[in-house]
Amino acid sequence: MRFDDDEQNKITSPRAKMIDASVEYKVAQESIDIDACKQFVPFKVWYERIEAEPNLVVKEIIFNSVSYFGAKKRIGFVKLTTKTYHKDTNHTVPGIVFLRGDAVCILVVLHCAGKKYALLTSQPRVPIGESEFLEIPAGMTDGSCNVKGKAIDEMEEETGFKITCESIFDMGAEVFPDGMFYPSVGACDEGLAVYLHERQISPEAMAELEGKLTGESIHEHIKLVVRPLEDIITLPDSKSVVAYALYQHLGAQGKIPKLF
Repeated sequence: MRFDDDEQNKITSPRAKMIDASVEYKVAQESIDIDACKQFVPFKVWYERIEAEPNLVVKEIIFNSVSYFGAKKRIGFVKLTTKTYHKDTNHTVPGIVFLRGDAVCILVVLHCAGKKYALLTSQPRVPIGESEFLEIPAGMTDGSCNVKGKAIDEMEEETGFKITCESIFDMGAEVFPDGMFYPSVGACDEGLAVYLHERQISPEAMAELEGKLTGESIHEHIKLVVRPLEDIITLPDSKSVVAYALYQHLGAQGKIPKLF
């Protein structure tokens, strides 16, 4: 369940207060603000999903750690541990959760001289110890309900392409129940919306993209890379492979609109 703009600052389910009263909240560190964590949009979304699932009963939530973004100390990530039971068996189930919220990714297909190419980004990914990891453009929604707008923003930020709502297509909405796919459900809440952008481009313009440096801040080291479209299947990146699979699947069914 995703929140509309008016819902981001409150939990709207009629069962919320009743369930909340039965949950014991704790913190692993005294510096953690429970109320601030409970107002974190990804926590609200996760909470709504849990309370809507009748077979999962949460008795305890421990906020283990909080990571902040920027000088304003905006919450970026929350790690929590729960004591959760399966109603049918009354046995505990794994309950460690890393909350980061949803994200968007965009498959950019360049049509050049009768062939198709993918526009990729290369950037450091510290969690897997890579300094130049190839993937399709992507970014966090930061709690925004305007997912398509965030996709457009990420396109401009990471590729320099200025696009409109009419020039991107939500491939995930055509296939997945809630429009998202979930790459790491064993521990993380992140859902990814998968968009497509296609454009015709000249060989000269495509050559100018290769190696171009982009990114919004000094902390980002993003370099553009152009590869034949079919090479995506060799990338060890789930969102890139899923986007390519959706493109092939929907294309075979004639469901991809003309975007250029």
